[in-house]
Amino acid sequence: MAWLLVAGAGRALLGGPARPGDLDLETAREDAAAAAAALGLPAPAEDRGARLVSLRSVGALGGVPLDLSGGLTVLGPDGPALPAPAWRAQRAAAIPVLAAGRTVLVGPPEEDLVRRVVAGDHAGAARLAAGLPEGFALRPAYLALRLSAAASAAR
Repeated sequence: MAWLLVAGAGRALLGGPARPGDLDLETAREDAAAAAAALGLPAPAEDRGARLVSLRSVGALGGVPLDLSGGLTVLGPDGPALPAPAWRAQRAAAIPVLAAGRTVLVGPPEEDLVRRVVAGDHAGAARLAAGLPEGFALRPAYLALRLSAAASAAR
């Protein structure tokens, strides 16, 4: 099963200034149970917050807190505002980074940015943009793809 390192840990691995206290991982919704089992985490359960819904499992590996989400979807006032990305597209946009002799796929930082904008967290979007690695260029094609998905969901 495939997974991506996302959020602060992903941005840190790309060279950003963040020093996260946990590792956030994302996978396809259908792979969440297998990913949780492989990591020794509890079986994922539906987690619905004010802005997000996913299959989620939380635990630790070697003393490091892990937060695994499968099929993360941004919610708006009337339901899904930004459906979970097509896993292939998200994985294709991942950035491979060599860490400790292994290649780690870092989820597209653009995904985090779009999620915050769509959820109405503009302050969070500004903080995220400010925390991107120096010289990191946002990829307009991925941004357009995800903003288009949000516009379609809003109809």
